Amino acid sequence: MTRTTDSEIPFTAPMDCLPVASLPDASGWVYELKLDGFRGQGIRDKRGVHLLSRNGKDFSKKFPQVCAALKEALPLGTVVDGKLVPSRCALGAGGIPVPVHHC
Repeated sequence: MTRTTDSEIPFTAPMDCLPVASLPDASGWVYELKLDGFRGQGIRDKRGVHLLSRNGKDFSKKFPQVCAALKEALPLGTVVDGKLVPSRCALGAGGIPVPVHHC
């Protein structure tokens, strides 16, 4: 995996979902709405904030507002993993998720 940032904190590849033939039919399972977006890892170190794709490529320049917010919110030495969903893309008419490439 190619890493394209100079962060002192190592990149950790995200865990992929495991495909299954059917959903579990038991209590204790919770499901969430699938929104289209970009899987990302935010790293806050003494050099600043690094926003990496699921493959470890730096895409901080694509999301400067996210980097600025992470710099304010995260203490030094923090790594967060999540999905970046552009707000205009999250839900369309009738609450239906909209694919990012349609935004």
